[in-house]
Amino acid sequence: MKKSQLLAVRLYFFKQTGCPHCAMAEPDVVRFQRRHPRVSVIHTRSDGVDGFEPAGTPAYLIKVNDKQAFTHVGRLTLKELEEAYKEGIEEYTNAEEAGFDGADAEEEKAESLELRERQAREEEE
Repeated sequence: MKKSQLLAVRLYFFKQTGCPHCAMAEPDVVRFQRRHPRVSVIHTRSDGVDGFEPAGTPAYLIKVNDKQAFTHVGRLTLKELEEAYKEGIEEYTNAEEAGFDGADAEEEKAESLELRERQAREEEE
C-alpha cells in the first residue's frame, strides 16, 4: 500500500458505568488517543458493534477500513493497546504509514467528536 492510500482506523472502547476495570483502563485509552489523533476513538456503552458483542467490559475493537482487525475483552495496558494497534494495521501497511491526511482526518475527527457529544447527551438523560 502506498503512503498516499489512507487507512480508516477506529478503536471502540466498551465500558460500563461503575466498572472498576473500565475506570482503570480509560486513562490508557485517553493516552492512546492523544498519541494517535488520526485514529477515531469511540467510547461506548453499547452491547456490540458490527458482530462483536463483548462478554464483559472493558473491551476493545479495532477496525481498519471497516474490517475487524482486533478484539479483546479485559483491561489492556497502554503498551498492550499500542501493540494491538500496530498488529491490527500491519496487514494493510507499515505502522508508520497508517492514518489519514488532510480533509479526511478533519472529517473523521468531526464525526468522532459528534459521536462522543451524542453519547454524552445520552448518558445525561
